[in-house]
Amino acid sequence: MTTEAQAKQEKPVLNYPSYELLEAIKPRPSVKQIKDMLANYYNVVSKGFDEFNTNDMRSKYLRMSESLVAGALRERGNIKKLLSIGAGTGAREIAIRNESKLDFAITCVDISPDMCESARKNGLEAVCGSFQDVDLPDNTFDAGMCLNAIEGLVGYEDRLAFFVKLHQVLKRGATFVVDVPDLNDRSGWGEAVKEQFRSENLAEQGYELGDFFYRRVDHDVISFAHYHSYDELSEIFKRSGFSIGRLIYINEQRGEITEPGDGTMFFFLVAE
Repeated sequence: MTTEAQAKQEKPVLNYPSYELLEAIKPRPSVKQIKDMLANYYNVVSKGFDEFNTNDMRSKYLRMSESLVAGALRERGNIKKLLSIGAGTGAREIAIRNESKLDFAITCVDISPDMCESARKNGLEAVCGSFQDVDLPDNTFDAGMCLNAIEGLVGYEDRLAFFVKLHQVLKRGATFVVDVPDLNDRSGWGEAVKEQFRSENLAEQGYELGDFFYRRVDHDVISFAHYHSYDELSEIFKRSGFSIGRLIYINEQRGEITEPGDGTMFFFLVAE
């Protein structure tokens, strides 16, 4: 039986002072168990979530990513409905809409009931549940985004199913923006996650390279994430019907556009 205590370890926080990289739970919990863990994590941190992001060392990155999304939407134009997956409270979606100077409806999807309730209080439509499981109409959304959330998908097949369904609900030609933690990011936890995978023989415990657990240092609840490789993602995009319109890298500490290996991958996808 796995417990949160099994996932803790005493290690330096590396480049994220607000977060702690944790020891892997062995064997790896099931997809359902991890999704339940994610929902619980975001329920717990939902109170004061936006204030935390405003003051966290990643705030420059968050503001830069919002400006990039707003610019992409403004360039796309003629947007009536936008889908945001892993939207949390919806505060970033509202900020992006305001900066874009466009008038579109926003549908939020989030795994956390408390986050969905916050989004509704912010005046947005919110659908609660894992994106792969919620009911959304096909060929509906002109644009979409998934910010700081794609890393919660558990396993290659889960990631492929996510983008296959995403392609179904987007209109052809729709823009979709997603930021993705890079397994080869030397400025973050990439190297530490790879070393943990090797040193703890996590492949034998059911893990994929890039999987890890972490927590916010001000809470005891655990969350899961996955660092991605470009090759895996480009294959998934192609298989699910997306082309890469543009890819840039943003350093999470400085909030600046940078080179590969020094930041998060920021994809501008097109639904073909």
